[in-house]
Amino acid sequence: MSENSSENAGFDVLADVLDTMQLRGTIFFRSELAAPWGISLDSGEVPRFHIALSGDCFVGTKNEKPVTVREMDIVMLPNGNEHWIADQPGRKMIPSKRAGEACELGAPLFQVGKITNRLMCGLVQFDVEMAHPILDTFPEVLHLSGIERNESIWLTIMLIDAEMAKTSARGGRIVDKLTEVLTLQLLSRYISERKEATGFLAALSDRRVLRALTLIHREPARDWSLTS
Repeated sequence: MSENSSENAGFDVLADVLDTMQLRGTIFFRSELAAPWGISLDSGEVPRFHIALSGDCFVGTKNEKPVTVREMDIVMLPNGNEHWIADQPGRKMIPSKRAGEACELGAPLFQVGKITNRLMCGLVQFDVEMAHPILDTFPEVLHLSGIERNESIWLTIMLIDAEMAKTSARGGRIVDKLTEVLTLQLLSRYISERKEATGFLAALSDRRVLRALTLIHREPARDWSLTS
């Protein structure tokens, strides 16, 4: 099996897993921001992500040092841990719910002075009863960088951004579906770049195990045995 076909197979298995979990994505915040600014997010049970459309910023949690997020970087918190995002550490934080509601009312916060950042934030919901061991393999903070403007990930982000511009940042079904696609792209990229994988991610990285997983996912009703 070629390296490219292995990556495609791993992507397909990952897509099957997330489809089984009834993945549902949405963008809950999209705004221009003028420094100083800071937003806090309470702990939740669903993955959340932040995209630096323009400008640099920082993301921090209780257990990790703040992550420097460069323009076009994406930070995901797969387990929905409590965290904050700001132009600089130590800023006064506004709850994300308040910031999101202000955007929906057409009166976004942090608009005084020169615009320094454009930020897009989303979350991914799923059927918790269908939770998969893949969720336990991700770190507290997943940082993706080095994304090029012509890559499929960034093109998807631009589609979301354009659709939200048409709907006055209110989103909608198209945005939600594109967010689901983006989530799959982000996780697939992380898996393909991870050199030391464990658990289910390690299985996706092993060609022999991956082939078995692919067959099982294609024919889940078959009475598989270790030999077959």
